[in-house]
Amino acid sequence: MTALSTSLDKLGNLKQLRVDSFEHVALQADALSSLSPPFRNLELLDLQYGCTFSRVPRWMGHLHNLRELFIGVKQVLQEDVAFIGTWMPSLILSLRIPGVLTERIVIGGSTGFPVLRWFLFDCDGVSFLTFEAGAMPALRELELALDADQWDKAAPAGLQHLPSLETITTWRECYTSKQKAAGSALIMSVFQEAADTLPTRPKFNLCTKVRRRPTEED
Repeated sequence: MTALSTSLDKLGNLKQLRVDSFEHVALQADALSSLSPPFRNLELLDLQYGCTFSRVPRWMGHLHNLRELFIGVKQVLQEDVAFIGTWMPSLILSLRIPGVLTERIVIGGSTGFPVLRWFLFDCDGVSFLTFEAGAMPALRELELALDADQWDKAAPAGLQHLPSLETITTWRECYTSKQKAAGSALIMSVFQEAADTLPTRPKFNLCTKVRRRPTEED
């Protein structure tokens, strides 16, 4: 991370930055938290699965041309949500939060995100996500990624406050074909019921990914 930080300081014309890692191994990215990025013209920043920050780095607030942000953060507080929503002109946001949430994430009209069209929330605590009136007025596609074992068996609250929502997609991760079949009915029931009650009647999609379970060697 230190070497990467040193290299990034020299890339003043950078437009896209992606950092990836081997499967199941996310680099601890806090060494980049104090970065003073010269690449103010950055349009795409993808650190979601290659890096994990402890908190949302404040230097991201200088990226006024950013259109796509993919980030993994261990802890997201309400002030972090307001920070991202206020400065980010992005059309696309993907937020991964590993582990268990300790407080509700509330997105309202004062939080920002006025032009966001696509939002992926990768967290097993789906019910901790709440939308209030005025939230993400341009959002068309909402995607939710969850683990088959750890999912909290509920949809986000306040979906009726998303006036432009057209599609809800749930990405379900599991480790065996048996597990894949076991939980699909419940997910379909919870999210299809939620979609059917919304004014915009969004389409619901369920996508399942069977992957190798991590081992001690990973």
